This record gives sequence, structure tokens and C-alpha cells, in this order.
Amino acid sequence: MESIGLQLKQKREEKGLSYEDIYEDTAIIKEHLEALEKDDFLHFPNKVYARSFLRDYANYLCLDSYKLLREFEEEYAKLKAEKEPEPEVTEPAQLPTGKSFLNKTTVIFLVFIILCAIAYLLGKTSSPQPNLDSKNIPIQTEKATDNTFAPTPVKPNPAPEAPKAIPSEDKVAKAIAEADKKAEAEIKKEFDEVVIYAHKNVWVRVKVDGKLYFEGTIGAGQNQKMEVKKSVMVRGGEPSACQINLNGKSIGSLGTPGKPFDLTLNTKTGAVVKQ
Repeated sequence: MESIGLQLKQKREEKGLSYEDIYEDTAIIKEHLEALEKDDFLHFPNKVYARSFLRDYANYLCLDSYKLLREFEEEYAKLKAEKEPEPEVTEPAQLPTGKSFLNKTTVIFLVFIILCAIAYLLGKTSSPQPNLDSKNIPIQTEKATDNTFAPTPVKPNPAPEAPKAIPSEDKVAKAIAEADKKAEAEIKKEFDEVVIYAHKNVWVRVKVDGKLYFEGTIGAGQNQKMEVKKSVMVRGGEPSACQINLNGKSIGSLGTPGKPFDLTLNTKTGAVVKQ
């Protein structure tokens, strides 16, 4: 399977575009474009930036940006894993020789015997002597005490924790989807989404924030999505052939059918249509 960067490079060369041409239309600098075509995603400050530039570049080249972003998740994870430093391996301590081991064992054993003997003698001298009668027979006596013996309650051992289940493929897919949504939300904080839906074949010329974004025919049933920071200008051949949505909501009529239209859409103030 061709890498992400190779797909981008082949499509750019197929269209006969230079880095300067792409910069004028997308404002993506040459160093970022080269990094994307070399699959050098760690060139960017973080994952969100890499995803954003990859999506913009793929959309500009009319590639399937959703498919490339899915491949990007796998490639980025591999690059991060390769970059992590390997744990240091320490040499095992030198094992004692047979002679030194026996000497240490003998010393420890003798110390243990001596300690046992001392403990026995101390226990024997400190233990109380039983009461004896005239015939040296121990007499059993009872000693009154106000303190009663209460056994210390023994806490049961806690139940062992159940082993953590290995996440299934569904959970992994769900986690990736949530990561996609989170990344999308971070990027969309600065941009609004404008989508042109074509009911039938329609020619349009689109400028996003003052730069040419797309010029050509959108086929029936297809759409053209873009992220807009301030404004978008759309010139179209037939108002009834398409619909324009801002953040998921239609902006309304594009003018009288049969006449070309010029639309200026400011994401903050609204849309103005001229014919």
C-alpha cells in the first residue's frame, strides 16, 4: 500500500502543481508540504497540527481526506513508539562464589543459634514460678481481674482484583473515533465549516479568506467542504443547482434561477447575494 506522503506527492505532480502554487491557495508553507510528502508527521508541534495540515492538503488535491486521516492515526502511533527511548539494561550483580557463600551461611547460622539460646534463657528466668503446697505439688489458683480478654478481629483478605480485560477491536475503534472528534473540535474552535451541496452539475468558483480555494464543476450529489476563518466568496452558474450550508444550516436562497450569482458570506455578519 502506498504511503500517505507518496499519495500526496503523486497527486500534486499529476496536477502539475509546485509548492509555491499550493502556498498561494492554501497558505501552507513549503516546509510543511515537504514534511507531509515525506511522512514526517513529527515535524509538526503536535498531532492536531499534523492532522489539520494533512486534511487541508488532501482536500486541496481532491483526495479522500477521511481515508488518509485514518491511515495517519496508525502511522503517527508507530512514529511516536519508535521515538520513545528504550529502557536501560543493567548488568546483573556478580554472584558470590561457593566458598564465600558457605562462610556467610555458617556465620548466619551460628548467630541464629546464639540468639535462640539467649531468648530461651531470658524467657525461663522471667516466667513466674507456680504456687506449691507442702509436697511441692503446684496449686491451681484463680486471679480476679477486671480486664477481660477480647480477641482481635481478623480482617478478611480483600478479594483479588479481576484481571483487566483486553480492549476489543470495537473499543479500539471507538477510542479512535473519540480521538478524531476531539481533534476536530480543537481545530474547529478557530474555523467555521461551509459546505456547497450540488443538486445537479454546477460550476462554481470559491475563494476562502481571500484566497482561491476551488474552481470547477461539482457533480450532482457531490459536495465541496471548506473551513472558513472570516469569509467565503462563491460565484456560481445556477442558483437552483446548489445549496450552501454554514455550520450545518442552509443560508437560504442564492438568487433567481437561470441567472449566475455572486455570494459573499461573512461567518459573523451573514450572507449577501448579487446577480
